[in-house]
Amino acid sequence: MCVTERGNDGAPMRAKARGIDLTPKGKIHLWSSGDSELARGARDYMIACTKRLKDLLSHAISYHAQQNDETAASIDTRNETIELLVSSKEMSEADAKCVVLQIDRLATFPMLLGNGKHRIPANNEAGEWREENGLHYGVPEVRNAMTALQTVRCMPGTVTTGSRGNASGGLNKTGRNNQNQVRNHLYNAFKRYRGRLTIPVAIKLIKRYAALNKDNLLEMDPNVEEGYLNATEQARSQFDSAEDMLISAPAEEPMATPAWRAQHGLASAPHE
Repeated sequence: MCVTERGNDGAPMRAKARGIDLTPKGKIHLWSSGDSELARGARDYMIACTKRLKDLLSHAISYHAQQNDETAASIDTRNETIELLVSSKEMSEADAKCVVLQIDRLATFPMLLGNGKHRIPANNEAGEWREENGLHYGVPEVRNAMTALQTVRCMPGTVTTGSRGNASGGLNKTGRNNQNQVRNHLYNAFKRYRGRLTIPVAIKLIKRYAALNKDNLLEMDPNVEEGYLNATEQARSQFDSAEDMLISAPAEEPMATPAWRAQHGLASAPHE
């Protein structure tokens, strides 16, 4: 489903969705009349298709409700962070909003895509730091969230949605949960910080968190021992909304009609 119109409060007003249309309808209904094997097969086929579509509709409604819950939880965390910074850390509302934007820019998306550039402690007594690139740093296809969305859209079979300025609209279930996880961790980091918080200090905390946890949100490649997915597959794992729709035990596909079986040189299935 893709939202095509939103109200002033950002709530979706209209949307479009992928659909299935059984055609030619008139011919199918003509085939299903009478008591021949063809008619019985056509009727059974239409019943099976209708049941499958009902199952998909129920699954889509459940998915949409779950997606809204996850998105609302992440928005709540963002709002709670702004409130914390303003009420407890003596930060202006404008500065607090700037900080929460930097959480996604400097931490969430670089960690989701593995494309960040991090300052890592060099593990020496002098307290020096060294630069370290993320696994997919410098890969053009995932240099930021918007290019990651465009990369995923080019993959056959994907249904990712999300417009410019709303990259989080393209996150799948994994991505949405990971985004809220990062926001929660940094909310707690700000809460534990003693005294007044300034933008430079908050940015330092964000970068430190991203550096120490830079590989935590990367997906393992099942075909490579102790290896991660390549950049484009990593983007798909986090940004392709079709990933949400995968289920462990999908319903059986509608059976083939006698006409289809005959066209493909298959024997007719016995009528039950």
